[in-house]
Amino acid sequence: MSFSSARRKSVSEFVKKRANYPGLEDTFRAFCETKAGNKSSGFVEMDGKTFAKVFKDCGLMGNKKGQLSTISIDIKFSKCKPKGERKIVYKDFLEAVHICATEMGLAYEELCEKIASSKGPKFEGTKGSTFVASSIDRPKVTEEARLTPAGEVEGLRLVFQSFNVFGGGDPDAMPNDRYIKLCKETGVIDKKFDSTACDLIFSKIKPMGERKIDYKMFRECVNHIAYQKGKEYKEMAKIIIDAGGPVNSGTKADAVKFHDDKNLWTGAYGEAVGRKLT
Repeated sequence: MSFSSARRKSVSEFVKKRANYPGLEDTFRAFCETKAGNKSSGFVEMDGKTFAKVFKDCGLMGNKKGQLSTISIDIKFSKCKPKGERKIVYKDFLEAVHICATEMGLAYEELCEKIASSKGPKFEGTKGSTFVASSIDRPKVTEEARLTPAGEVEGLRLVFQSFNVFGGGDPDAMPNDRYIKLCKETGVIDKKFDSTACDLIFSKIKPMGERKIDYKMFRECVNHIAYQKGKEYKEMAKIIIDAGGPVNSGTKADAVKFHDDKNLWTGAYGEAVGRKLT
């Protein structure tokens, strides 16, 4: 569903009609304080990582029924934050909670209760050693830790450069539109892995403030795509390589008899091709 400005207005009206859920704003502030929320504007603000942590710490992130995936949570955050901003305030947070509750099949109040009852973030501090190996807490394995090294694969750089120079461009710097074109034409994007998922990976890998990625960053993007699609990095790279370079989707001009057939040319044009005038 596309959340147009009219849709966002209806969400705001929905939230306005409901009283602030007890403890929810305190929980929101508690999570923001872990990131030292920006108070210079007079508001406590929450970024995307903290928003995802709210759902993770409340047991609402995952692939089970009644949970949301990491990508889905990122998308909901992006739809509720003001355009051009990187953070949301409490009002935007309430709108995001309502949208998430709808997708999760929960009542708005039920999701508010689950978040408010957490009373803040969970801290994963290091426990003191008891010299018993089985009791030592293993650190949580992140997605980055699970990824295999994104090494060189023969032919991948050539595909990367061919999409960059298509229509003119720096062969060693890929903007977002060429990256999405590559993902579409090489079959990376499908029914289960859409352009939004690809775009989120691009935004995650590129340096803040930059608009393009280099070849090494592109390999990291391929690595994350492979992980999220359940494939090995080299397997995903081979799929991209085998698909080849960019496809020109421009319109081919129709044949024009009096232009294409030189035997029909007259006047100076006919003389130019050696046709004698009668």
